[in-house]
Amino acid sequence: SNRPTNVVKPAPTEILPKTIIKTYVNAIGGSKKLNSVKDITIKRSANSQYGKINMVEQKRSPNKYNMSISIGEMVVQKMIYDGERGSQSGMQGKKEITGDELKELKIEAIKTHEMYYEKLGYKLELKGIEPINGSDAYIIDLTSPTGKKSTEWYDIATGYKVKSSQTTTTEQGSITQSAEYLDYKEINGIKYPTFIILNGGPLPLKLELTSVDVNKGIDNANFKVDL
Repeated sequence: SNRPTNVVKPAPTEILPKTIIKTYVNAIGGSKKLNSVKDITIKRSANSQYGKINMVEQKRSPNKYNMSISIGEMVVQKMIYDGERGSQSGMQGKKEITGDELKELKIEAIKTHEMYYEKLGYKLELKGIEPINGSDAYIIDLTSPTGKKSTEWYDIATGYKVKSSQTTTTEQGSITQSAEYLDYKEINGIKYPTFIILNGGPLPLKLELTSVDVNKGIDNANFKVDL
């Protein structure tokens, strides 16, 4: 094929993955600013063959979380973590999230959980450097506390996270899903990607950031598990 293949270059041995993560945290606003966020609501939308898709993500300190994806009035998927229990609901019905899945959801519930990779017990390995959208990025392989493997790319020039991917094994074989993060913009001192491009899932999507609300308060009902 004529497709140019990305050549992975070795990364300098003196660069530590935790330094790359620290650079990212500083690039998006710094730990002090990020820690001042007690609750956050992020809304994103995308166009699809089924109509407009809306995604709402809410987090409240220390570890409450909800995420919903809807098309029009129909909720396609909803994930909730109330600080102890987790639920998933939507077109496939309702189920309680347990075991390793619950542990992963608990991490997802932490705001800017990248800040706590070390504390949470992640293993990080710097694999090299390759270009993402024309700009060199560090490649970090991660293993979560439950053993789940993923990869993240951090732009060397800006420090931003520019891509993430994970491979899951299903009965149909292994599926790699990736997200690219584009055009970071600042809202009240913290930077967010304007676009998130999702590939490899049931529906490739380009999610656009529509609003970010910080410390406006979130109703408790939003974190009530749906079981």
